Amino acid sequence: MDLADSFTFPLTYPLFRNQLGFSEQQVASLATLGGIAGALGSLLGGVLGDRLGCRRTLAGACLGVAASTSDFPRVGAVGHFPVLLAYTAVEGMMVGVVYATPWLSS
Repeated sequence: MDLADSFTFPLTYPLFRNQLGFSEQQVASLATLGGIAGALGSLLGGVLGDRLGCRRTLAGACLGVAASTSDFPRVGAVGHFPVLLAYTAVEGMMVGVVYATPWLSS
């Protein structure tokens, strides 16, 4: 999953700037929000992993990532900044949960 993020991240800047017409400040806001949401998602992953078990937490978070990722073309094509902020927050939280949860099982 980290590999996929590493490959797709460089594509987001030209998409947001050139095709959707967002300012540099808006793109920076999306990146910052994604990082903060990922950190909070990691904390949430630890709590949920303790309460629900790692397998349930990881399965739910992976389904959440898959659902939000499959919706990205529809959300991104709209180009509305507030919608992308919400998408970035949800995706960041889900990815943070996925990143944190496997470490609990070892």
